[in-house]
Amino acid sequence: MRSLNHLLRDARRRGGSESGAQWSTCYAPHASMYFDQFGKARACCQNSEVVLGDVTRQSIREMWGSADAERLRSALEAHDYSAGCSFCEWQVREGNEAILFSRGFDGLAPTTRRPTWPTQMEFSLTNTCNLACTMCNGDWSSTIRSKREARKPLPAAYGAAFFEQLAEFLPHLTSAKFLGGEPFLGSEPLRVMEMLAELPEPPKVTITTNGTIGTARVWRIIDRLRPSIVVSLDGASATTYESIRVGARFADVVANLDRFIDVLGADSVSLTHCLMTTNWHEYHDLLRMAEDRDLAIFVNTVRFPGDQSLYHLEADELAPIVAALRRTAVDLTGQRRDMWDGHLGALAHRLDVVSSSSHEQGPVHGLPGAPLSEMVGLDASRDPLPPDGIDRLRSVLLNAHPDGLLELDQTAGVITEVRASAAWSWLRPDALVGTVAEELPERLAHSISAAVTVTDLPNHSEKVTRFAVRLDLPDGIRSFISYGFECEEPHRSGAFLTVSGPGAAD
Repeated sequence: MRSLNHLLRDARRRGGSESGAQWSTCYAPHASMYFDQFGKARACCQNSEVVLGDVTRQSIREMWGSADAERLRSALEAHDYSAGCSFCEWQVREGNEAILFSRGFDGLAPTTRRPTWPTQMEFSLTNTCNLACTMCNGDWSSTIRSKREARKPLPAAYGAAFFEQLAEFLPHLTSAKFLGGEPFLGSEPLRVMEMLAELPEPPKVTITTNGTIGTARVWRIIDRLRPSIVVSLDGASATTYESIRVGARFADVVANLDRFIDVLGADSVSLTHCLMTTNWHEYHDLLRMAEDRDLAIFVNTVRFPGDQSLYHLEADELAPIVAALRRTAVDLTGQRRDMWDGHLGALAHRLDVVSSSSHEQGPVHGLPGAPLSEMVGLDASRDPLPPDGIDRLRSVLLNAHPDGLLELDQTAGVITEVRASAAWSWLRPDALVGTVAEELPERLAHSISAAVTVTDLPNHSEKVTRFAVRLDLPDGIRSFISYGFECEEPHRSGAFLTVSGPGAAD
């Protein structure tokens, strides 16, 4: 197999700028800011590990010029994917350069490496949504959060100060994109759209919608902004579509899609599609719908939840799907044919990976999200641990959760000292001294109203992710345990570690 460095170099060349050479593997951190529903700013929707800042604590200007933003820019200028860009690295590793996510930012390449203003902003400001899609969760849908998960609503993260600061940035944008929840329902994204509509020269606006909302306010915004509309469509039949997009009617969405085309023209309307285990059999039919309307279509690589991801299938499950797609009589042209070829090729590459006797590193045949021991190159079974092992592991956690690290020292199974950031004040960290370390996961889970999942390495659920790495030092038993939580409240995201000293009980 060719080395990853060679693959990365080839991907850069194929996706290069007009001059044929790229000075950065990806231009997202140089030109774009993505604001999520928790009030966090990131470079793009795929990089969740590097947070540029928090709107509740920092201004937009501070986040754009933050040390984390600079670190990410520098890494990508060195063609280094390690600063949270595991999804794109994985795509390259598996040979999927044709659908490489980072290529979507090539057109944003600035003339200077440190621009004063971002030229693109992407807004996922709320989880307000009227649907309960099977592949979604309560962080992205208020309906799922309240009905399926029975969780408290997400607190609003964007206050008056944010919108006041935003007004200074909007005139410098060439592109503004609105993503989920449902942008046409959330008060925050609608407010930004109306701010854009007041500009003398609004940027190009793209709105991704489930296609179910057609209020008078929505159509006024469409009339004023003349945006590009992207309609999420996950089936080519009512049966398949409605089984996935729970709460929507296929006929209504198709009717709204055609109305968007009538009002804006086919060049300003496109489709987006989640290709999954539940709808792959209609993939060609859906592309055919786009072909009949002369619409571009974009296809999402679904990794989670695992039971709906084609990329979680073992070889004996994936092989017949790839074979069936290869047998399909393809009647597509242009961009639709590119989508067919690109994602069929990606699934074929995937089949090669899971059929191989030597899978790529990672918990699920090389999918992004490797255990911490793999992230830092540590072998949990190796004795002794390298002298810098703990520091390396701590560095990774600090990089992933700069404001949410909780460090706990323990002796004989009892916590003796706590070092915590302000993000953990809700837990009353000082009160943890004297707590039995084994009870800490249950205590944390109780504090966030989450279920405890007790497995070794790793376990994922919608509420708690647990990692445990045991490491032995020459001076006695010393275990390192880290837990990463996906919690109810945005400020309750973080990680903690425990280290038991020499001679402690096993």
